[in-house]
Amino acid sequence: MEIKAASGRDFRWIKKTYLEAFPKAERKPFGIMKQKVKQGVMECLLIREKGQPVGLAVTVLHKDMVLLDYFAVHRKFRGQNYGSEALGLLRERYRGRRLI
Repeated sequence: MEIKAASGRDFRWIKKTYLEAFPKAERKPFGIMKQKVKQGVMECLLIREKGQPVGLAVTVLHKDMVLLDYFAVHRKFRGQNYGSEALGLLRERYRGRRLI
């Protein structure tokens, strides 16, 4: 499993999964999140298993803190331990920072 910063076509898959996983009342506008990614305030991460997207993580970066704002495993892959494994990779990615 790997976690990488989203780019190009990754955003389409992430947006679709994001819209399915979170109720409208809990979502931020996706365009604003992409803008914050470009500004370096947020990271939009794609979680892959053997090259296939299985989930997403959206983080907010501030000084030594990282807020895990959104985290979802695609419905087809839930209950298969992908979420637990991805959380471990997020801890590694942000080692030395406070992950909230």
